[in-house]
Order: sequence, then C-alpha cells, then structure tokens
Amino acid sequence: MSARDNSYISLTSWQSNGLKMQKTWSFWERQYYPQHWDFIVVGGGFCGVSLAYHFQKQNPRARVLILERDILAEGASSKNAGFACYGTVGEYQSDLKLIGAEAALNLIEQRIKGLEFLKLLVGEAQMSWQQLGGRELYFPDQKEEWEVAQAHLGDLNKTFNKLIQGSLFQLDKENIVQGLLGSIYSPLEAQLDPVKALVQLRKLALESGVRILNSVEVKGLYSHSGDWRLESNQGIWQAAQVVFATNAFGVPAYDLDLIPARNQVLVTQPFAHGLKPGNYHAREGYIYFRTIGNRLLIGGARHLALEAETTSQMGLTSTIQDYLRQFLTKDLAMGDQWKIESQWSGIIATGSSKEPLMQALEPGLWYCGRFGGMGVALSTQFAAEALKSLEGN
Repeated sequence: MSARDNSYISLTSWQSNGLKMQKTWSFWERQYYPQHWDFIVVGGGFCGVSLAYHFQKQNPRARVLILERDILAEGASSKNAGFACYGTVGEYQSDLKLIGAEAALNLIEQRIKGLEFLKLLVGEAQMSWQQLGGRELYFPDQKEEWEVAQAHLGDLNKTFNKLIQGSLFQLDKENIVQGLLGSIYSPLEAQLDPVKALVQLRKLALESGVRILNSVEVKGLYSHSGDWRLESNQGIWQAAQVVFATNAFGVPAYDLDLIPARNQVLVTQPFAHGLKPGNYHAREGYIYFRTIGNRLLIGGARHLALEAETTSQMGLTSTIQDYLRQFLTKDLAMGDQWKIESQWSGIIATGSSKEPLMQALEPGLWYCGRFGGMGVALSTQFAAEALKSLEGN
C-alpha cells in the first residue's frame, strides 16, 4: 500500500502493539534533565518563560526548568490576537464604575510600561512589532457612551503626558466605517506576532541556561523533605521553589481568585477589506479586530454569552462565531466578499480584581498569572518584578 493513496496507515507497532509505553530516562538524558532542580516553573507561556529567564539571570548558578504541557504553550500566549494595546476609552469608562479612577488609570500606566518592557526584552523586529495605531469605534446606538468618551479625552491625555510624547487618545478624523458616530485614535497602539515573541523569549531563556521540557503535564504535587515534588506524565520532578504560571488553569487543590474566560477568534482569507492597517476595538473592548496584511482577524464577543464563555475548555460556539461573522458582514459593511481561513479559541484569566496576581500558596510554592486578556502588555514585566516575592523564601 502506498501512503499516497490517502488510505489510513496504522502505527500501533510504534506503541508496543497498541499499549502505551512507560517513559524511561537514559543516563545521558538525566545528565541534561536531572530530577532535582532549584527552581521549576509550570507553564511555558509569556509569564512562565519570563519568570524562568529573570530568575536564571539573577541566579546564574541555579538550575532552572520550565515544564509546559503542550508543544509551545496552551492557553493564551500562543492563541491571542496579537494586540499590543494599553486599553481604550470605552474600557476606561467601564473601569471607572467597577474599580474607580485611580485603579483604572493605574491599569493603563502598567500596560504602557509593560509594553515598553516587552519591546526592550524581545526586540521589535523579533516579534514583527508594528506601531500602526488603534481605533475605537462608536456605533449609532452608543450616543451616551460617545459623548462621555469625548469628555474624558483631555483629562486622560493630561494624566499620561508624563509617560509619553503627544496624546494617548485623539478624536479620529478618518471616516473608517460608514454610519459611525465617531472613533478615537490611539497612535501608540501596535500589533505583533505572539508566537514569534514567545519563540524569542524561549530563545533568551535557553541561552541564559534555562531548560525547557514540552509535552509534560503536571498531574499532582506534594511536599517532600523541604522540596516540592511534581508528578507528571513524564515522571517526577523536584525543586525547592515552584511557581505555577498557569494563568486561568490555576494550581490543583488550591482555591485562587481566578475566573477563566474563553475568547473565540476567526481570521479571514485574503480579500480587499479596505481598512487602514492597524487595530480596532468596539463595545468597551469586548469586540476587537485587526488587519493581518490583506486578512482580517476578529475576536471576542464573550459578553453575549458570559456564562457559557466562563470556561477553561477550548472550543467554538455558534453564538459567538455567528455574531463575529455578522459584525464583519453588517457592522463593518464587508458583505459576503470574505471567507474564513481559520478559527480558534484561547483562555484568559479574570478575577474579582483586574490586577495581575502573584500569590504564595505555601512555603516554596506560588501562583503567578491572571492578566485579564492583557497578557501581552503585562505578563513579562509583572513576572520579572514578581520574583521579589520569592526573596527570603
């Protein structure tokens, strides 16, 4: 039988006649990947790699290991939409009601600083960074929101002129979509390739001495002789200090202030969409879309089904996907000239607070994560600074 005739080829002989083979480690493998480490990070996304890298830089003789359950990263880091954004005026208006002015302004400042940290750490070229600007659109049913948004612009720009040159937010003079009440332009907003950024972060970590193991799923942990032992599908790993950088997936058996939230995304095939290159937001940031050359990416809309989308399960639903298609077709007046190329979902972590979380669980054991959909802007710097929590432990 030829493999070219599209017939199924059984490979069960590779699995010991269909039985799962037990993992064993050679002497040589154990020289490079010993069982005992000084510092183990569970989770190989932006946060986990940044934690490991900065710990290694501060402790060059330490043995540092990252355990990642998937091929690259599973959750948000490799599945996000590639926005390098610091928030919108609409989100700020919403946050004012939820957390107050001081906290809402602090969030924007953290994101601005976090994005600068990411650029310096990874390098703009290494992650296809493009500062194309962002636009927040206001539709005819948002008259009140539009009036309030315009009223906030002066104060917001005055607040942040100590951090940036020019205005953070501007009334947009471009007529982006017919029928809009208006839009607000964010000149500093950028876009990037999140997988390129993650690959470069991993490269930096490896060059510093960090070791990374993929396809290792941690299934349990327990304290043993002053260390933490992690049981996995690839054996037992042990370290004096362990951080779970697992974002929405938390830590087994520990009650954390985490609420998982699924975000669904689709990307079109190339077509003449007519939009200016850049990022776009609508509906308090719940809808986001961006150009990828002559493709469009659109995602979000979980506010339409909050209960169903409060989940750590990957997947697509007709409620969200139908709305995203309708938004492209009708709200953005793209008609039926476009087709879907790919669809996927990612999981972010929210909670009772919009602040990221570094929490000591027990001596030598921590959780780090909860970036509320802003992991690109927040995670690498927060992880580097969160290491201070480990001092003296």
